[in-house]
Amino acid sequence: MGDIDAVDELVGLWSSEATGLYYSSFGEDALAFAADGTGWQEQYPYRVIRFTWRRVAAGELVLTCHERLQYLDGALGPPQPHTASYRIAYQIQEEDTPFEGRRVILRIDPAVDFAHEFGRVSRDPSPCEHQVS
Repeated sequence: MGDIDAVDELVGLWSSEATGLYYSSFGEDALAFAADGTGWQEQYPYRVIRFTWRRVAAGELVLTCHERLQYLDGALGPPQPHTASYRIAYQIQEEDTPFEGRRVILRIDPAVDFAHEFGRVSRDPSPCEHQVS
């Protein structure tokens, strides 16, 4: 298992569908971490939560949620206030996976919705294909 550069290890787009650990899942959860400390979490096709993030210790971060957007008829509705803060333990490793070969995997505790594991999709945390930026 390889080590990932600690300076920017979280920056990027992560998806529960991209782990290569499972054949399929019931839905897709995505996390995005931007280098400026902003990010978003999406449970498609239900909602998007925008947040800020910061590391508080090695392998530990705090997410502070600011707003929620619900999908309505396939499109994101207007932002609604959503204030919450979560302390999350995380681990990132490159692994051999059963379905996708070598993948960079993010494991978090507690889970976001039902997802504990996310595969790196991209180093670019821009909105995924479902979202309007």
